[in-house]
Amino acid sequence: MDHVGDPGDVRASIGAMNTVARDEAGALFGTNTDAGGFYGPIADVPLAGAPVIVAGTGGAAHAVLFACSRMGVGPVTVLARNALKGAALLARFGLKGEVKPMDAALPPARLFVNTTSLGMTGQPPLEPDLSPLPDDAVVYDIVYAPLVTPLLAAAEARGLATVDGLDMLVGQAAIAFELFFGAAPPRDRDGDLRARLLA
Repeated sequence: MDHVGDPGDVRASIGAMNTVARDEAGALFGTNTDAGGFYGPIADVPLAGAPVIVAGTGGAAHAVLFACSRMGVGPVTVLARNALKGAALLARFGLKGEVKPMDAALPPARLFVNTTSLGMTGQPPLEPDLSPLPDDAVVYDIVYAPLVTPLLAAAEARGLATVDGLDMLVGQAAIAFELFFGAAPPRDRDGDLRARLLA
C-alpha cells in the first residue's frame, strides 16, 4: 500500500490490498478483490438486518466484514482467538455485535462465514455445532483445499445452503480480469473454470 496508488481508498476501508494493476496513464494502483469475490455468490441472499457470524480476524475477515457493513447486515458475532482484535474489527466497520471465543456456542444467524485456515488441508477442522442456525441459513467457507471442508460437510448434512471457497476465488478472478484487461470476463464459463481448477 505504501508503493502504489489507492484510488478506492482501500487503506482506510478494508486495510489490505491483494491486487495491483495499471491505470490508463500506466501508473500502478492497488485494490482488494476479496470483498467483491465474497459478495458475488451471496448477492441474492436477503441479508439486510440479518444476524451474521464471522469466524476469524485476519485479512480475509477484514474484507468480509467490510462487505457485511455495505450489505447492512444485523448484529455480527465475531469468533476470535483474540477478543480485542475482534472488537476492533467490529468498530472499524461500524458493525454492532459481539466477540466470542472460537469454540463458543453459535447464536442463530442467517449467514456463517469461516475466514480462518481451519479446515484447510493440514489444519485442524472447524466443527461448531450448527444446530442453532435456522433452516434458511447459508454456511460459507472461504477455504478451497479441500473444497468440501468438515464445516461444509456438516452444513450439507443439515440441509443448509453452502458456498465454497472456489466460488469466492472465481469471483475474485473475475474482478481482477476486468482490472487487467479492461473487459468483463465470460461469467457464463464459470462452471468450466471451476472444472479446470479442480482437475
